[in-house]
Amino acid sequence: MTGLTPSDANFGYTPKAYYNARETEIVNPAAIIKSEDLKNVHNELQTELEFINKRMQRYYDSKRLEGLTFKERDIVYLSTKNITTKRPSHKLDFKYIGPYKIVRKISKNNYELDLPTKVRLHKVFHVALLESAADTIHVKISNELEEIDGPELYEAEAIRET
Repeated sequence: MTGLTPSDANFGYTPKAYYNARETEIVNPAAIIKSEDLKNVHNELQTELEFINKRMQRYYDSKRLEGLTFKERDIVYLSTKNITTKRPSHKLDFKYIGPYKIVRKISKNNYELDLPTKVRLHKVFHVALLESAADTIHVKISNELEEIDGPELYEAEAIRET
């Protein structure tokens, strides 16, 4: 876009293969002018980069949606994407279960749900796994997860060193 190589932008010239060593430092008025020219080039490149970044951000943001936000006591459905059930095929299983009430907002993207006590799942879920019940058609969807077989607590027989 600017027609400058990186060495032209940083140093003001294209570097040579080798340089002769200088014996003494000489203050040259042309060097002062050259350094000010380089500062002007850097400022111009900085403003162009800021403009390009803003333009890229505008096009990136135009294709993104705002994230879903829920409030306490909202009713949501929970996706069964990461939940294993007793059904033989995940393909034929319920896509969403619920509805469940949101107890509290943990962070920007995580919510705690009011799950039944017999369901042994962590109660905090990411917003991507939640579907608003207000936006969906009110059809009876399985509101109960099947109880997982096995004892509630396990006792360790022994701790082995490895």
